[in-house]
Amino acid sequence: MENLKFKSYVFGNKITIYRKMRNMTQEQLAEKLDVSKQAISKWENGKSFPRFELFIKVCKELKMDLNDVIEILLNM
Repeated sequence: MENLKFKSYVFGNKITIYRKMRNMTQEQLAEKLDVSKQAISKWENGKSFPRFELFIKVCKELKMDLNDVIEILLNM
């Protein structure tokens, strides 16, 4: 369980970094993904993890390398 929390935290940090690199607010990202701003906040803080379909949308929207993100999550 701790490993999953750590992975969520690492992925959340990646979302924050890439979102800020794109000069995007949590609210703007939430609108693009059709989720609440609170969902984005929970993901970024490692309190929850997006379901698979949203995980892929997040990576595409923020232009994150999906393979790198999956590798990080699988190998931690």
